[in-house]
Amino acid sequence: MRIKINWALRIVLLLSLVGMGNASASADTFYVTPLAPGVQSPIGITSNYETFNSGGTANGFTTNFNGSSYIGTYTGDINFFAADFFGGAGGTGFFPLAYGAGAAYTLHLNQGATYFGLWFSALDAGNLIQFYRGNTLLYTFPPQAFINLVGVCPGNSYCGNPNNGLDDYEQFAYLNFYDLNGTFDSIEFIQTTANAGFETDNHAVGMLSPVPEPLPLLYLATGLFALVAIRYRYMASACSKVSD
Repeated sequence: MRIKINWALRIVLLLSLVGMGNASASADTFYVTPLAPGVQSPIGITSNYETFNSGGTANGFTTNFNGSSYIGTYTGDINFFAADFFGGAGGTGFFPLAYGAGAAYTLHLNQGATYFGLWFSALDAGNLIQFYRGNTLLYTFPPQAFINLVGVCPGNSYCGNPNNGLDDYEQFAYLNFYDLNGTFDSIEFIQTTANAGFETDNHAVGMLSPVPEPLPLLYLATGLFALVAIRYRYMASACSKVSD
């Protein structure tokens, strides 16, 4: 009886992980959530984020994320563009961009973090994020994982640039990444397809944990059903043995 109930509890936990946004097998477990449509900064989560509004120089931009204890250095194929059709939180200032097949840049942190947030704008099929601790790949977040979180386009409130109403065939959302059982110290932003770019803005870091969310009713109901079914089978088996 005890073993069977433990398996049922495992089923409930497994179902609850469906909502975690895990994109692939990983060394660490990551929890990924989008903020509400139109939100472009992590206000309410942290004030330690880089807006890039002063622009920057390619391959060597450094920030303390608005006065945090973190020092972040960006290296690689990074360029800074003025707010446009595809990027630029708030419709002003500048944003980092990796453009063209094989373009990539890396954010190196001076210490481990458990949280990273960014305004991920104009999703395309070539946008890929990878988290590392040292040389160990911890987690990969591909485009389909973004779509799974916020839905397909066009047709939902995450579609289109909230600053100008353009590009309604691509997703725009502020995403929060939490490492649930470790820390990361670098993040790679990769563009894998030609004639397209990887646009982001308002990068935030910290040692933060996600706010616990109640288990979705469907998962809870499914888990309870499994427990009831196991209980029924156990009782039926016990009664059968008694009658024998």
